[in-house]
Amino acid sequence: MSNNLKNKDKFFNAEEVIKRLKYKLNYQTEIDMAKELDIASSTISSWKNRNSIDIGLIVEKLRDRIDYNYLLLGESYVTSEPQAKYEPSEIEKTILRYEIKTEILEDMLKQYVEKK
Repeated sequence: MSNNLKNKDKFFNAEEVIKRLKYKLNYQTEIDMAKELDIASSTISSWKNRNSIDIGLIVEKLRDRIDYNYLLLGESYVTSEPQAKYEPSEIEKTILRYEIKTEILEDMLKQYVEKK
């Protein structure tokens, strides 16, 4: 299962999400953002081109540093003051547990198939 958030709906725009992420966390460049996310800078370009982001990766790496309403919807108040530590909602925790369990099962299945 992919953690990519992809929406062909006119309301989702990966480039805008990336801009908000860069702005909120004060990255000077997308290269700086890529380094912190531990991905190649070309991955960010790919997200823009596909209008798709790996939200699971962002949650994993930045969970305590970002307001996801603002990141995904652009709808929360943005200040330069540090935010209180972000605590994911119960539904976000459940989704993350489900995605992790699914990835583990997919890896196990892949290893099983490769052994055959």
